[in-house]
Amino acid sequence: MEIDHIPDPRVEAEQHYYNAKHSKLLDLGLQPHYLSESLLDSLMNITLKYRDRVDPTMVLPQVNWREPRNPRRLQANIAAGMSVGAAQVFPAANTKGKSLR
Repeated sequence: MEIDHIPDPRVEAEQHYYNAKHSKLLDLGLQPHYLSESLLDSLMNITLKYRDRVDPTMVLPQVNWREPRNPRRLQANIAAGMSVGAAQVFPAANTKGKSLR
């Protein structure tokens, strides 16, 4: 198995001063149960059995916080801009019978 290393899209530091403690749920009585080795092994076998059904383009990250130009966001902005643009060009169309004065 080969591991592809991709650039880290995050902008924050790897090491951070914030040290979160997840104790409140335990204080409220949560009894955690962990996945067993046999369950993990079973899930891995199923995953390997059907790995040819995976489309890797759908799994790889599409977000890059370091680069402001994201193709998905550009497409969404273009689509939204078309509907917003009409409202800006024709503001009277959005008054719904109200007087402009």
